[in-house]
Amino acid sequence: MGLLDQNTYQGGTNAQWADYVDSLKVTPMSFTAMDAAKFIAEATPIIGDAMAAKEIYDELQKDNPNYKYAAGLGALALVGIIPGVGDALKKGGRGLLDVVNRIEVDPNALGMSGGNIRLKPPTKEELDPYGFQKTKMDIPLSDVDVDFTLDPNLSPKKKLDLESLEGKVAVPLMGDRSSVGTVKGLLGNTFENPVDVGGGIDFMRSGANQLDDAIWASKKGIISRIDNNAAKLQEANNGADIVGISLGMSPDAVDFADFTSEVMAEMVKFAPIKKSDVIQYDQYMKAYDPNWVGLESPDLRPYLKMVKPDIRKAFIRGMDNRAMQDAGFPSPAMIRKSVTDPNQVNMGSGMAGLSVGKINPKSGLLYNNAKDFKKGSNIQGLAQVPHSTYDTQIKGEYLGGVETPVYQGEVFKDLWDSMSGKTTKAGKPLNNAHKTHALKTKMSGQLLTEEILQNIMNAQGLLR
Repeated sequence: MGLLDQNTYQGGTNAQWADYVDSLKVTPMSFTAMDAAKFIAEATPIIGDAMAAKEIYDELQKDNPNYKYAAGLGALALVGIIPGVGDALKKGGRGLLDVVNRIEVDPNALGMSGGNIRLKPPTKEELDPYGFQKTKMDIPLSDVDVDFTLDPNLSPKKKLDLESLEGKVAVPLMGDRSSVGTVKGLLGNTFENPVDVGGGIDFMRSGANQLDDAIWASKKGIISRIDNNAAKLQEANNGADIVGISLGMSPDAVDFADFTSEVMAEMVKFAPIKKSDVIQYDQYMKAYDPNWVGLESPDLRPYLKMVKPDIRKAFIRGMDNRAMQDAGFPSPAMIRKSVTDPNQVNMGSGMAGLSVGKINPKSGLLYNNAKDFKKGSNIQGLAQVPHSTYDTQIKGEYLGGVETPVYQGEVFKDLWDSMSGKTTKAGKPLNNAHKTHALKTKMSGQLLTEEILQNIMNAQGLLR
């Protein structure tokens, strides 16, 4: 008996299937998805998945068949024959095209058992497309399950009225992508002590805004600069409103915050780390802080809350290398994802507009500690809802946010255009990282014109 017998499957005999497959034969330059689809079309009836066979047959009948799709349908039927297909498809159809792109076939080794058919290992970019860590992850970032609860007391989200911004002056509010809520567990591990997360774009909807009209928090020096700059821009633009527009930083920007390191401390408890590797890591951290309490210390979380941000960053980033990952240390990418706003996980850096607030210049800054008070007109009082990481807040009014973030160059167009064609001291063209740095350091204001806002609305699909 050959590969196909004479039984009938979904409206066609195996002889008809064989004749059809023979009619498709070409002499390819290499073994492609078309060949895989043809092989699978023959193999599937033997496997007994008539439904998949019929779908493959229908796809191959089209004038312009999608051979990769047909091969992917066959991959669903070939679970158990191609090593790795079953695991790759556990999550459902989302991974189908990824599976197809990773199928490797040796055309000289095809047979009843599938021959030399395997899935290529996923690349670093496939596992971690937005760069949540430097080291290649062991599993896809999309498969990292986070037990996170959004703060139920947040004010409702508002849809930003873009047209109302015409004539106002925008300034960037650069921040990490964290959310406001509680991380209760990660990767199926339940934390004994859940971690409260409080920052990012949702700060404008948090208790700090509800009680104190605060719209942004950062270090004292940065908030003072924003406040002073807003006052100057308002005066220079005949009293125009100044609006702060959120601008998302890179995924590892959350390393600065205390809550990120607290999640890492919780995950260390579940990690299969050898004692010798713990000792090695403790030595690494003591180089940053002689008062390091130890990776297994019960005081690790209180310690991480009180130390300077550079120590917290070293604690997380010291695990972002192949040796530490192979030794069983938690993945920094997974930790970062756990505190990241779910709507900003699949997002590149430099995306703006998810939260926008009107700044009230010189209306009084808010401080966590009484020691930060000093004489002057720009002092109001203590923050009723102190930020866990940052010591100073600026007041304003939450206006809302766009549904789809906008690239920073579309909002701060004047600065972007002014740097077009310019080069570094080494003669290399300025890239987007250089422009982002300029935007951060210069805190340039951008008059929001009708043209800029129409371009943004076009991108949002509001003018179609």
